[in-house]
Amino acid sequence: MLTALRAGQPSIDVDVKRHLINTAVLSVTLDGGINTVIYNLFLLRLGYGPELVGTINAVGMIVFALACLPVGRLSDVVGVRRMLRLGMVVIVIGSALVPAAGLLPVSLQTFVLILSAAITNIGMAGYFVCTVPYLGAITSPEQRTAAFSAQSATVAIFGFGGSLLGGNLPPLLSSLGVGELSQPGPYQTTLWLIPLMLIVPMIMLARMRNVVSQDDVALAGQSGSLVSSGAVPVKSTLALLAFFGAVRFLQVGGVGAVQTFFNVYMDSQLHVSTATIGAIQAVSKLSGLPAALAIPWLTRKLGGAGAVICALLIAAAGMLPLAWIAVPAVASVGYILVWLSTPVRYAAYMVYVMSRTPRRLHGTLNGMQEGLAGFGFASIAFFGGFTVVQFGYSLLFTVGAIAMILSAIMLGAYAFGSRLRRSPATLGAPP
Repeated sequence: MLTALRAGQPSIDVDVKRHLINTAVLSVTLDGGINTVIYNLFLLRLGYGPELVGTINAVGMIVFALACLPVGRLSDVVGVRRMLRLGMVVIVIGSALVPAAGLLPVSLQTFVLILSAAITNIGMAGYFVCTVPYLGAITSPEQRTAAFSAQSATVAIFGFGGSLLGGNLPPLLSSLGVGELSQPGPYQTTLWLIPLMLIVPMIMLARMRNVVSQDDVALAGQSGSLVSSGAVPVKSTLALLAFFGAVRFLQVGGVGAVQTFFNVYMDSQLHVSTATIGAIQAVSKLSGLPAALAIPWLTRKLGGAGAVICALLIAAAGMLPLAWIAVPAVASVGYILVWLSTPVRYAAYMVYVMSRTPRRLHGTLNGMQEGLAGFGFASIAFFGGFTVVQFGYSLLFTVGAIAMILSAIMLGAYAFGSRLRRSPATLGAPP
């Protein structure tokens, strides 16, 4: 996984290694691991229905979305390293409030859960908006695709482990007398692991250095241009940022339908055990590993946009059987297809959009990207809960698939138009 980063250089930057450690811990805990498996199940055990589960998830993502663009702009001023550190501290505080809510009177639980979602997602905005420009800054242009590939592979491997922990720790704790699986206790105890484990990224971030993009260093003393190869003129950047943000809005909105409600669907509709749900989610995360490692190859063969479009169509193909065939095995295969495509969809897309926007605005770019992604996730989480109650899960997952297909069409149209506009001197460059 790391050898691809060498790209002819004698050693891998130590801060790339630290960043991958942080990615691993976040994948085990919040970003695809323990939290993804049992957070909604914990809410169900507290007595919340799909509407309130969707609302709490939506509030968190709305806060995330609103925070992203200010964080992106602020990171351009104060530096991405400072925002990474601050974001992680806030994440730890917010994630600790989730299990703490279970200790409070029922009258206070909803307020504290909403507060924890808001605090955690402010921290997530501070952290995730800045990871892309930070990783871009500590890698050379030749290493960048491999670095994002390694990051996606790390998410897949450690998301697998985190999903297994999330699925199996509550039954284990229940067998040790912590409480029945129909009660909040086993889930609540497991959720305390999240803030404890996130102390490791706090330590790593304290040791990571501030950096200037290697691209900008290479350009120093030349024309002073900060525009990446293949990027559009600065005067057109705002419209392009908005377009790329809309594409990401649809992508994440589509995935959000499955990510938010899959475990609720399997638990309440198909009556699948917590351990089995965790195992399915673990396998789905691990299935993304080959795709993550294949990202450099896929982008060479299909181009950046082509690889993303392929991933989007695979995800849509997974959502449709999940929507219309209420069988656990079929739902599991559909869910795995969604996560199989996720590393390519995210990593290849971010490298692609960074290559077409001014480097000096990469913080703003990622702020807008993550902000609109957050709005996409929040929209499907909020309206999805009510859609499930009124119309069922089939409509929700179908809407998710349509969003992915629309995203693929938009990106394909842009890439095709970009190829037509390119001068003969640059026609050999990948789209």
